[in-house]
Amino acid sequence: MKNRVDIQDVDTKNIIIKRCSSKLTIERLAENINNNNLECTQIFNPKSVINKIHLISAYLNAVNAFSSNTNISERLNIEMLLYSAMTNQINKAIKKIGADTNKDFVLFSTPGDYKKISVFIENEKEFSNSFDMQLDIAKKYNITAENEKDLNLFIMQAIALSHIKDK
Repeated sequence: MKNRVDIQDVDTKNIIIKRCSSKLTIERLAENINNNNLECTQIFNPKSVINKIHLISAYLNAVNAFSSNTNISERLNIEMLLYSAMTNQINKAIKKIGADTNKDFVLFSTPGDYKKISVFIENEKEFSNSFDMQLDIAKKYNITAENEKDLNLFIMQAIALSHIKDK
């Protein structure tokens, strides 16, 4: 990772998580993210993202993996994809949670990266799911809960443990 991020320097308050689209194909958008070294930017299938905690927790675990040299991938955004899909296999992660259309995806980015990628983004709106929708998506990850607080705790736990159980 070129611009190493340390877990103690992560500011989650300014993270950008939006539902949007792009004129570029998903392949071209992903290419732009990689070619511009946007290490803290990733695109996801909205049908597989439970809530913002899901992505923030995956990001923090990815940063921690790089800080402790336990990362599986060479890029932070790919490590985040792995944690968000709760697997250590890139192909499985792409199939499970990767964006599959340029018409509707969830963008995760830090402010610095967002300035570079925003020229390709359109139809931005706040990302949020109803609690019922969160529960439905959580089932894909074998997560169940009775309230939002427990759901968020179970998401964070499942993400943290995902690299241990998937080996």
